Amino acid sequence: MKKRNAVLALSALTISSLLVLQACKKDSISGGPINGPSGATGAIKINLTDAPANYLEVNVDIKQVRMHVSDDSSSADGWIDLPTNAGIYNLLDLQNGIDTTLVDSTIVPAGKVSQIRFVLGPNSSVMTKDSVLHDLKVPRGEQSGLKINVHKTIPGGQTLNVLLDFDAEKSVNEKGNGSFSMKPVIKIK
Repeated sequence: MKKRNAVLALSALTISSLLVLQACKKDSISGGPINGPSGATGAIKINLTDAPANYLEVNVDIKQVRMHVSDDSSSADGWIDLPTNAGIYNLLDLQNGIDTTLVDSTIVPAGKVSQIRFVLGPNSSVMTKDSVLHDLKVPRGEQSGLKINVHKTIPGGQTLNVLLDFDAEKSVNEKGNGSFSMKPVIKIK
């Protein structure tokens, strides 16, 4: 009888241990496994805001947000395409504490994020104070993307919130021929 009780107690303890271990594998962000096939996961959320500028509009056509994670073994080159709220964003609508979400909380491999890129479309523009709308050229924006060095870490089981503070006034350059180009000035918060 004592042997049977000991076996039942050991079985109950084993089952309890397995349930505790299984519960520990759940992350608090999504309820998904923390240890996936490529290692630990976390999440990233990317928002965009702007400082005041001397234009009526500064419109940036964002098609895709990508990030580079140095510890990522799920892609050959470490680049991950993030689910992006694509669209044309007037940076001047994102001032005085207002921001917009480009990438909502998304499960990604944990690790060091060295760079974020915005792949841009052809419809970026700037409206000057005289209400004239001009094309806004972003060199290599449609090919390799607008590059932002980040140097932040996504911790396993946690969310990295990235706020990209665009400075439209310093980013937009008027050329001598009346055309406009963008060399982005962005602070990471």
